[in-house]
Amino acid sequence: MDLGLKDRTVWIAAGTRGIGLACAQAFGAEGARVALCGRSAEGIASAAEALGDEAVILRADVSGADGVSGFAREALARLGPPDVLVVNAGGPPSLAFADIDDDQWQSAFELTLMSAVRLCRTVLPTMRERGFGRIVFITSLTVKQPLERMALSNSLRAGVTALCKTIVAEAASDGVTANCVGPGYTRTGRLEQLAATLAEARGAPVCEVMAGWEATIPAGRLGRPEEVARAVVFLGAPAAGYINGQTLVVDGGWTKGLV
Repeated sequence: MDLGLKDRTVWIAAGTRGIGLACAQAFGAEGARVALCGRSAEGIASAAEALGDEAVILRADVSGADGVSGFAREALARLGPPDVLVVNAGGPPSLAFADIDDDQWQSAFELTLMSAVRLCRTVLPTMRERGFGRIVFITSLTVKQPLERMALSNSLRAGVTALCKTIVAEAASDGVTANCVGPGYTRTGRLEQLAATLAEARGAPVCEVMAGWEATIPAGRLGRPEEVARAVVFLGAPAAGYINGQTLVVDGGWTKGLV
């Protein structure tokens, strides 16, 4: 299937590692022109090694307004306005509700919800004027089934999902789609951090936590970043123009809900 992405412009937030980097590679393989950002020098270097000259790689922290505006300004100057925006950010820390203070809630709010708000506010007017746009939010399976010690993610990613629905209601008639991809247990650095945190809380080895997760997944294994990226690429393509306001969970069958 020709997804229609050749020479399309794609902006990817937090794209230097894990699922974000896999998305950059997958869009590039379809012939798209990709700009991505990350907040660490180490991440920028690893992305440059993985992507070479095939992408514009910028340093920016999207958890703040200045980071979003800086990324957008540079990406616009280098590639032009995006046909596709992939909204992504590092996940908030794994904590039980009772252990989270106001500052941690505020930091997670800026990182998870406000980064999405600011990124969409930056690109949506141009998408609507041009009569075409694809916004894909990378959220989590927690929007379908909340997880232990994930109060911040459980709460704020639900807000991102509501934002997605709101954009659809306002912009679908202008040729814009907005959808979410909810990764399940996917083998990334983020998952390793979550496993370590949960292992410490339980007083169990990390390998036991990982094995426990795998045992609950009908597919019998953890996901791979490129498997999530393929879903993001499809929803970001012109070919997916009548799919709007949906959450596609990529989790090997783990989520048990019917909707």
